[in-house]
Amino acid sequence: MMRGIILILVACFTLTISCKSDQDAVSKLKRVPKEVVYNFDLVEVNEGVRIWRLNASRAVNYNDTVHIYDVKLWFYNENGKEDAYLTADSGFVFFGARKNENNLIAMGSVKVTTHDTINLMTQLLMWDDSKKKIIAPEEVTIKKGNRVLHGRNFISNPDLTEMKLYEVFGETQER
Repeated sequence: MMRGIILILVACFTLTISCKSDQDAVSKLKRVPKEVVYNFDLVEVNEGVRIWRLNASRAVNYNDTVHIYDVKLWFYNENGKEDAYLTADSGFVFFGARKNENNLIAMGSVKVTTHDTINLMTQLLMWDDSKKKIIAPEEVTIKKGNRVLHGRNFISNPDLTEMKLYEVFGETQER
């Protein structure tokens, strides 16, 4: 009889622990946002000079990460003049612990256009705020005038004047 009671207690304890871990797993899958903001606009300024401006139709804040939709991002030069403009379907902003450590991932139909009409197209692009670099690890297409370059593993400054493309697939001339 005592052995039966102990077995029942062990089974109940095991079920309780199992349910608790299932609840933890479900709560991790169902992250509840801290806030949702529509017409989100964020500007980074350094010593009074605008560095970049981010606009999104919607931003869902999960404390250290913000999921953004219909992304528009303007990059500015050291004089505060617009250097480049980025658009994407969606993305994520990761807020760092230190000042000026806000990294971004842009996803889906990403396009960067510079003031001198260089166009970069890709499906995934990252902004490394500490290095002030654009990184596109997947396939990219770069257009300037009638020249088109295809490749992968792209790194550049925001105005695309210091581009590195590590895997070039081809270069063509548009007619």
